[in-house]
Amino acid sequence: MPRLGARWNAAGTTTHQFMTNGSERVRVSLGGDDIVETLSQEQWVDRFAMRLAMRDELRHPLELLIEMGNGLWPAFGGIEPEVIADAEYRAGMRR
Repeated sequence: MPRLGARWNAAGTTTHQFMTNGSERVRVSLGGDDIVETLSQEQWVDRFAMRLAMRDELRHPLELLIEMGNGLWPAFGGIEPEVIADAEYRAGMRR
């Protein structure tokens, strides 16, 4: 199962996220739109939950965030999960 991780700069903002799967590491830059990738539902939901957990400062259980991601996948799976997580956070996590 892939593990998720992130790196932060001195200001406390995320500079990039990465996924590891054994020895393979995939870096996803958050600074631009130069990387186009196709994500599986599991990858999308993992990235959504991780981003929302960081924004929410872990106030909600990870299981709830994963459940939200699975519910949003059918409608928003073609959009970067970080964008959707940010929108959910700004909307006050109404779901």
